[in-house]
This record gives sequence, structure tokens and C-alpha cells, in this order.
Amino acid sequence: MKKYSMHTINTQVRGRGEGELIHITGISIDEKTNSVMVGSFNRDEVFVFSLDSLEYGEVAVSTQKMKQIMSGRNLLKLGEKHYCSVYNSCYRFLLYDKNFNIIDSSNFYSPISGSMVNSRRASELYYSYCSNCSSKPDGTKFVNLTLSGAILEIFEIRNNKIKHLRTKYYYQPMYDEESGLPRWDETMGAAGITATNKYIYVVFIDTPNREAPIYKISVLDWEGNPIKQYDLGVDLMRIGIDEEFGKGYVVFRDDNYEYHLGVFNL
Repeated sequence: MKKYSMHTINTQVRGRGEGELIHITGISIDEKTNSVMVGSFNRDEVFVFSLDSLEYGEVAVSTQKMKQIMSGRNLLKLGEKHYCSVYNSCYRFLLYDKNFNIIDSSNFYSPISGSMVNSRRASELYYSYCSNCSSKPDGTKFVNLTLSGAILEIFEIRNNKIKHLRTKYYYQPMYDEESGLPRWDETMGAAGITATNKYIYVVFIDTPNREAPIYKISVLDWEGNPIKQYDLGVDLMRIGIDEEFGKGYVVFRDDNYEYHLGVFNL
């Protein structure tokens, strides 16, 4: 394991040395080892940053080789046994064991609209272009939420396999049927998602006006059913939840478009 001194990064220069990245595929936190795993776009490596080394003013970095280039959009940690990369060149989901060996794949796509069957190409473009994913910390399930139309797909990990459980349609998606791309200025949808073992937390956008402030966080069970809602009265941008300590964390912006970090009780 190598160590790199903490330093200010020149954002005008692409990462080109050891421990430096150009495109980040996904970030996962391993609380057991107190480390951060970062997938690098179009690389066959996952970089592991040890947070325990921060107290010494350095960050220890190691890499784990993968058998297939992870050219995906996200890297999810699923409990202690699995990882999942999202939107690779050949598969929508790739499931890995804890040593990053591929053990399953999935090309399942829910119909963009429940009333029609979409072309595979349109589905690929739509879902890859406007989706966020989050995983259940115990590793048994993960969710994919489209930011346009707010289509929520729930998947299960069982016997080292990816299984689609159910799909919920919250708003009518608006998209170009030929290209599959969402029409953002006409669509209600969502701004973000995060998951815990108990609930799924979603910031829904209930107006086609993407500049309108968003005040509410909706709480869903793991079947996608609404449980409750928090109205925080601030324009929400990002959310994080810590159910163990009963706290929620938000990044919000004020009327001057300045950003702040806030905390609320669950």
C-alpha cells in the first residue's frame, strides 16, 4: 500500500499520476475497514483510500484489479459480500464478489411508460442519462430512480444473483421517443435519493419548473409505498440520512444561491 501526502489539487490539470483520477465512476464507503473505494471511469482498477491514515497527514492508497474495465456510471457497495457497477458498455448492472470478480449481470429495463413497450435503445439512453442509484446497507437490495418522471426500480440480491422485484411510476415521464432522452423542461421527477435498511428517502420534484425550490423529503418503504414526509422549508439540493443517530443531513441553497449544510431530526 502506498501513501500520498495531502495537497491542494489543481483542478485545471487532469490526474495523471498514481492515486490521481480523471473520471470517477462511483464512490463507496467501507465502514468496517474505514476506507473509501473509488471506481475510475474506463479503468480496470478500483482505488482504495484508507481514512485511518488521515491522522498522519497522508492518505494510503491501494488498487484492486478488475477482470473487466468498469466503464460504468456508478459503483455500489452491497453489504460485506458484493459490489455492483451500473451502466457498463455491455450490461446495465454487473455484480461482483468482495474481490471484484464478476458473478452476475443484468440487462433488465422497466418500460419507460407503463402503457407502452419502448425500444431497447430508448430505454438504455433514458435510464442511463437520468438515473440515480442507492443501496440498502445490509446489501440485500438496491434501487434505481430516474430523475425525469421518477420511475423507481427495486432490485434484490439473492444467491449471488440480481433480481428485479418491482417498479413504481410516480409521474408520467416526458421524453423523446426516437432518442430516448428526457425532456427536462416538461417533466416532473426527482432530485435525489438515498437509502437505509429501513426506508428509501426521495426528493421529488412535483412541478415541471426545474428552477422551483424543493422543500420536501418523501419517505418510502422498500416496496416503494409512501410512509411520511419532511417539509424542511429550504431549497434542497442533496440529502443524507443516519438512522442510527436519528439525523438527516441536507445541502440547501438560500435566496442568493449560496449553499449551506443543515441537519434535522428524523
